[in-house]
Amino acid sequence: MRLSRTTDESTSVERQQQIITQWAEGNNHTIVGWAIDVDVSGSINPFDTPSLGPWLKMPKAREWDILCAWKLDRVARNSIGLHKVFAWIQENDKQLVCIADNIDLSTWVGRLIASVIAGVAEGELEAITERNKAANRTLRANGRWQGGAPPYGYRIKDTGHGKVLEKNPDEWGILKQIIYRALAGESINSIKNWLVQSGLPTAAKSRYGKDSTWTASVVRGILTSKHLLGYQTLQRKPVLDAEGKPILVGPPLISLETYSKLQEELSSRTLATRNVSSGNPLKGAIKCGVCGGSMALRSREKVTGKFSGSYVCLNDNCTNKTIHAAKLLATVSELLEEELGQFEIMEKHTEYAGDTTLQLKEAEESYKEVAEFLPNAPSKEARQVILEQLQVIGKRINALKQTPMKDTTTWKPLGKTYGEAWKEADNIGKQKLLQKAGIIIKATSINSNTGPKPGIFHTELIIPPDLRQRLGK
Repeated sequence: MRLSRTTDESTSVERQQQIITQWAEGNNHTIVGWAIDVDVSGSINPFDTPSLGPWLKMPKAREWDILCAWKLDRVARNSIGLHKVFAWIQENDKQLVCIADNIDLSTWVGRLIASVIAGVAEGELEAITERNKAANRTLRANGRWQGGAPPYGYRIKDTGHGKVLEKNPDEWGILKQIIYRALAGESINSIKNWLVQSGLPTAAKSRYGKDSTWTASVVRGILTSKHLLGYQTLQRKPVLDAEGKPILVGPPLISLETYSKLQEELSSRTLATRNVSSGNPLKGAIKCGVCGGSMALRSREKVTGKFSGSYVCLNDNCTNKTIHAAKLLATVSELLEEELGQFEIMEKHTEYAGDTTLQLKEAEESYKEVAEFLPNAPSKEARQVILEQLQVIGKRINALKQTPMKDTTTWKPLGKTYGEAWKEADNIGKQKLLQKAGIIIKATSINSNTGPKPGIFHTELIIPPDLRQRLGK
């Protein structure tokens, strides 16, 4: 027995069982087992279905003689899969009975009838598939949720005219913290660890009671999804209207400006983590006090996870000696606390005239995304539709480029001091904090490390003039 949807009342599992039981009792047969595949599409190969599949393989294939179904399309709707079943039945001296179709594979006429019915079943499957695709296209175009679990931060709302998404207040509180931490420079792994340690539930846990834990990939997926903007998506790309504008399926959780900043932050961090050891918090900020060149962390403890090793100048001709890494980091922490610890971190905000800049960026991204579908267009008609949409988006881009743009920049407090952020941050977070502030650290060795002694060195914390000006220093 098979049901593609459990809501199909006319062919429910109970009804199919009743029909098969009556046939077995009327023909003096004993039922040795049931193969019940619920929510399994008829397009699946019968040999791969969860319940029927094992009965078509050893050792369970030895336990029965007759495969009985209410109708042939309950076995499968795919003609290739059905013919494989027909061949297997004959090769293994089994019988196939489809009560409503009156099929008998022992005669060539019966096999012919079965082949015809299989073809009809496959045609029905294709028609059903096409109807479902058309229905989903209509739902997407009208800004309706087409089904499935809603994105994190949303819940499904039935308007009476279809389903849309609305903000989920329980998840939105957590999501705000995730976004805030990411914008503040916190690493994906650090955010994941905070979620786990705080005991905050995943979507699977809070919605369905399933045991699951936060992972870095889940956190990144949430932060990079365009569902944050309320966009209707297909294969993680926005669905566009006739003018090339994204169709909304729910209220935006964050602004386009915030989303753009978030993606820039994540992209820069991805680049950094590919090339940077997570144990080097001073990467990019540490400079040689003698020649002015960059310094690198020569080694660090990997077993205990403790920060150790030495900083060395990358200039082979430089006379600067090695500097104890942990001691240097402690000194930098003291200097940063002394110079900036009590000052609140300010974030740059650009006010765009009419959001033209962001709209232009969005339109250019839409153009690229639509253009990606062009090489794989299945037909001339599909290709023409894509070209027409590209033309519309192109006109919108040209119009936006001609719109006068006057931007104003302001600095807004993040609600956290440099001292607080430094103490809370992991090594990558410290690295990002220094890079964002534009802080440079110059280190000069007075005498090199000798045995267990860290040596003596001079450290200078250089704060950029624009930051000093903003802080009134």
